[in-house]
Amino acid sequence: MASKEGFSLEVVAEEFEKCKSAENEIILEHYIRGYEELTRVFEHLGTIFSFITSDLKDKIRILKEHQKATSDHFKSVHTMVKFELDNELTIGKNSSGLLSGCRTLLRLHRALLFISSFLKELIESNENDSVPKMASNVYASTIANYHTWLVRNTASSFYKFFPQGTY
Repeated sequence: MASKEGFSLEVVAEEFEKCKSAENEIILEHYIRGYEELTRVFEHLGTIFSFITSDLKDKIRILKEHQKATSDHFKSVHTMVKFELDNELTIGKNSSGLLSGCRTLLRLHRALLFISSFLKELIESNENDSVPKMASNVYASTIANYHTWLVRNTASSFYKFFPQGTY
């Protein structure tokens, strides 16, 4: 297990492997733990990636609050989707003010696309490559299409102000 300060790829792999139940369902508890560990990657990249860390933590918090409030309905992706569809909760917020678990999970999946693509770029980079430029390119090729014009332009501007250097 990773320390509070460290990041463990083994923990990510273990949690995501534990997700699949014998009944071929995706268990949310382990799925969330895998994302919590992935969040630490961006915590270690510093404050310049705090917007990503904050977004991931918020989505994880929403799913955990759903689990706490209606644990039987949020044990697996299947039970969550069924519950939200049956109760017409997939759009907007529920009576507690929480965004839909389905919507939140979809956005976590989009974030995972960004994360995996960004990590791939980092692995394939050399010491002269610009991390902000890599992040900007990955953003543009993964999740930018899901954001409004305002968010895309804000993100684009944000990447321009990243300090250059090693992270």
